[in-house]
Amino acid sequence: MLDPEYFLLFYVLAYILFCFFFIFTLKVRLSSLKFFTVTFVITVSAICGLRSQYVGTDTYTFYNLTRLMNTSGSFLWAKDYFYYSLTRLGCAIQGFQLSVLIPSVVTSVFLGWSLYRLVNISFKEVASRSYFMTRTVSLLLIFILMLSSSDFLMQIANQTRQIMGLAFFLFAFSFYLEKRIALFLVFSLIGYFSHHSLILLFLSLFVVHFVKKERTYFVILSICCLLSFSGLSGHILGGLGIGVSEDSIYSKALNSTLSLYVKTFITISLGFFVYYLNKKVPVENRGFESTLINIYMMLSSLSMLYISFAEASNRIQRYEGVIFPIIFVLLIRKLKVNALHIVLVILFSILYFSFMMNYYSTLKTLGFYSSQIKVI
Repeated sequence: MLDPEYFLLFYVLAYILFCFFFIFTLKVRLSSLKFFTVTFVITVSAICGLRSQYVGTDTYTFYNLTRLMNTSGSFLWAKDYFYYSLTRLGCAIQGFQLSVLIPSVVTSVFLGWSLYRLVNISFKEVASRSYFMTRTVSLLLIFILMLSSSDFLMQIANQTRQIMGLAFFLFAFSFYLEKRIALFLVFSLIGYFSHHSLILLFLSLFVVHFVKKERTYFVILSICCLLSFSGLSGHILGGLGIGVSEDSIYSKALNSTLSLYVKTFITISLGFFVYYLNKKVPVENRGFESTLINIYMMLSSLSMLYISFAEASNRIQRYEGVIFPIIFVLLIRKLKVNALHIVLVILFSILYFSFMMNYYSTLKTLGFYSSQIKVI
């Protein structure tokens, strides 16, 4: 099992490996989407699935809950039935390690598979305008940015539940684009029962399906910002019954309030940035990226609306951190980017990745600096 030190080491090595794959593919023009997708799935599954009880501040708590569910024969208070079905299965077969490994494998498989499908759908809609941005290069760049922007993807149990739900949402979304509604509904339902906060993504998709004008989402964002800064958002959400109680973990900033506001500013700025990039794409070449941008802006609005509840806002932003690389890469391939542009993107990713690997809050959440984690 990987303790925090080895987990961090292997995660960094995985990031370096995919950077090497990217440079190699860019140089020799290799085309192997399936190989790199499978490699991504195996790598993420192994690193996140073999973590010890010391990795992640909630790992021990969630495993104890799983054991209690197996003992009592019920799901207790759980809403995320699919996720807990997997952890209970792993716990019943072997114990702790399989209860972590099985959800990690399922999440990695459907995340990799959904990205593979979305890249193929995008290229079927419109050919790349950049000589460098082939299907393989685009997919690898998404993997790299996702590994650097998503705080280890699945470092803690709650994050695994969220990313699992998002993986099924993206997989369902690929069928939504193909108008295969039955499969869309099936995988959407599985996603919802992986993490109930996925209802926010379905709400966003529902709005986006009927409201096509992009300016509308800037109006929604502006209104949410005004409500948050005026202090009315908490009262409105509470009055509607969709707020967060004061004693809930979601109502507190687990790290610092300043870092939450900085992160919120960055995620909203990135939303404006991809909106700007989309405007640079010729109208006839625009595809489902516009839909994802509108979903992203809806999530930014919801995140701003819930910012008075601190951690609730932070967890909405986890979805944005995974969706952004997809939008960004699939947009820039439709622009006339050159090798220098791609190098700058990779350098920025490396700088951000290096910062996150040394950020106190990230390391604390991962399991460093903690003397309160119990042994199973």
